[in-house]
Amino acid sequence: MTLSDRRFPPVQRQGRNIVALNLTRRLKLSSLDHGELDCFLNSLITDSTRERRIFGEGSIDCFGDQIRTTRAKSGTFTKIEWCDARDKPGADAFIRDLSEAMSAAPATIMRRVIFVPRPFLGALRIDNGFQLVELPPSSPRPQITYADHPCLLEFLVNPSANKAVTEYRTEQEFTRLLAFLAVILGPGIKGPPLPTKHWVLVQDDNGSHTSVFAQQGYWHEELWPDRDKHGFSHHDCGPVPRLPEQRFYTDPLPFDAFPVPDSLENSWRAFACLDPKETARFLRAAYWYRASHNLISVSASLSFSAYVFAIEALCGRMPDGEKCETCLRPRENSATRSFTEFLDRYGGVPAGEAPEWWSKAKDWFYDKRSKIVHGSDLLRADSEAAHLVFSHLHSDDVHMRRLLARFCQAALINWLRAPDRAHICVVK
Repeated sequence: MTLSDRRFPPVQRQGRNIVALNLTRRLKLSSLDHGELDCFLNSLITDSTRERRIFGEGSIDCFGDQIRTTRAKSGTFTKIEWCDARDKPGADAFIRDLSEAMSAAPATIMRRVIFVPRPFLGALRIDNGFQLVELPPSSPRPQITYADHPCLLEFLVNPSANKAVTEYRTEQEFTRLLAFLAVILGPGIKGPPLPTKHWVLVQDDNGSHTSVFAQQGYWHEELWPDRDKHGFSHHDCGPVPRLPEQRFYTDPLPFDAFPVPDSLENSWRAFACLDPKETARFLRAAYWYRASHNLISVSASLSFSAYVFAIEALCGRMPDGEKCETCLRPRENSATRSFTEFLDRYGGVPAGEAPEWWSKAKDWFYDKRSKIVHGSDLLRADSEAAHLVFSHLHSDDVHMRRLLARFCQAALINWLRAPDRAHICVVK
């Protein structure tokens, strides 16, 4: 018996059992966005009125005295009940409020400050889907070139009548865009810093330093005040510098301004045309690609593994091949074979390297990842005092991690644009 087949414990009021009203069919549960539904239900109650009971195959949530839901192990809703079948006006009002919350009003522009590793000068709009524009001159900016430079990301969101659902849609679209931009433009693209506190050195006008335990964050008081007919910021900035695609991905980038590849529009349109399952796969891969950049300051081994995770998110696992007649195990690791063939198809071969060396390197990537994940190995950068003993082995680890990083980006972009087979070369 599945959880959805279980009978809910009856609601008891004044010693009497009250029959619940099943709203699952009326709400057309399968057609709703379950993330938005969760936000809506949580906006109706406080934490003190929510109760969860966990079963082996899912859970039952009670939202106050009125609403009960059943979830599968995956977290998706399988049933919604109004606890008192006699209170049909209350159930009708709940359905009406939910329908309004799930509906979408005309799109409006939302704004978020993001950060790029070089000064962002100018503006860039892609198909009226989103816009990147430098902040007004009065906004705080770093005094050095290679740093986290702020810029404004503007994008379209269909708001809801429910504030919590609108916030969910905004964050979903912002996360989606940030993942896309990080893959196409590089993992140095960052969202707002987390509001955590750190020790910070503050220098005064006399050159003296003071240690301050302060919260990290970025504050700007004003944005561009005017809007164009589409709702985007109306500004007096020129276009963002563009580079030919091959040069953008193979040559060192200029330090004076943050450029974009001339193929950005093609990549965006390919991304917009993905079906929901492909979009989910790409976003999982993009998550690990971004995480690898953020993890390098914590662990080179985790950062290395995250690049392999990103590729695995797209390549999947091939069916097992020929099996040994004695032990009945596959003669070849299908996961390794899937990984290496995916790199062959979407990554190519490093310029100037022998195919035999590259074949061994791909196996080394996956084997190293497996050893790290299972706790039997680390990159030498994570060994004790490795930063003081820069051996040739440490140097090899750094080279291989950087090589994997560039091939990971190439594989993700080439997979995204696979239909036109306009693949890029990434290693010079």
